[in-house]
Amino acid sequence: MCSDNKMRLNTQQDIQYLPGVGPKRITFFQKLGITTVADLLDYYPRNHLFIPPITLIEDLLSNQSVSVVAEVKTVQFQRYPHPAKMNMVIEDKTGDLKLTFFHASYMEDKILPGDLIVVWGKTNLYRKQVQLTNPRWKIIENIEEVYEIEDAGEPIYSATSELSSGQIGRVIRESLDDMLKTIEQWYTES
Repeated sequence: MCSDNKMRLNTQQDIQYLPGVGPKRITFFQKLGITTVADLLDYYPRNHLFIPPITLIEDLLSNQSVSVVAEVKTVQFQRYPHPAKMNMVIEDKTGDLKLTFFHASYMEDKILPGDLIVVWGKTNLYRKQVQLTNPRWKIIENIEEVYEIEDAGEPIYSATSELSSGQIGRVIRESLDDMLKTIEQWYTES
């Protein structure tokens, strides 16, 4: 152990002891072939996600690519008739926006009223109202998270139903500095 109560890592260290992993989640990482610090360092994102600039709801027009940051006002999940569908209303300081998600059985209980969310996609008109259908989404803590995604992009990792790309990214972010210290330099500094 280090004096600052952190474990000193090496590349063959089991990732179970990294922040955010633990004895339960390690089995989900193992299904992806990730067991050591070296495996996690070699688990590259398959893509990066960039979102359009934020647009206020009152400024939305049909057929434009947008992102909106708003609070979830209502969520209505319909399992039947098939396919499962979720209708949602989100609200910013300028108005309300309806979102519709088809084939949404995986979303039940993932987004709740009161959540702060960023959604992005292409707007469309339905019954003379601008809405988003099957937008991408992410629950956020604060608006600064959106600016980070706009500027640097968010890494997208191959994931499973038990372990999301976001969870993998959090584990990597929280331990990256310590994991990078385990890599041997093959060149001399000049």
